[in-house]
Amino acid sequence: MYTSDIIAERIRLLAKAKDISLRALFERTGLGKNFIASSLSAGSFPKADNLARIADYLETSTDYLLGRTDDTAAPMGAAKPSLPPDEAKLLDDYRSLTEEGKKEVHKQIDLLMHKYKKDNIVSGMEETAKIS
Repeated sequence: MYTSDIIAERIRLLAKAKDISLRALFERTGLGKNFIASSLSAGSFPKADNLARIADYLETSTDYLLGRTDDTAAPMGAAKPSLPPDEAKLLDDYRSLTEEGKKEVHKQIDLLMHKYKKDNIVSGMEETAKIS
């Protein structure tokens, strides 16, 4: 029998194993960030197309997510999520790092994001000052 708990747990486990945050998973599949809470709570089930999008993105089968098999491999010919080549290379490079390397990448990204967010705010303030 299928239960929403099994589906939610398998999504969580597989995303974690692939080092994909649930937030990123749901953003990239076009689902809301509260997908698990809203679609899988109180015994309700996700729509088939949403479950298929998640399975495709996680490169697994809907049968695995439903608990019908323990084989996480996607069936032959299953759709694979496509990333632009530069993003795919970044992801492949990241996945090849040790845990320590991944932590360092996260630190560097945080620093860069802070810098660019700060620069954008400054640029926006300069534009406002020119208009005034």
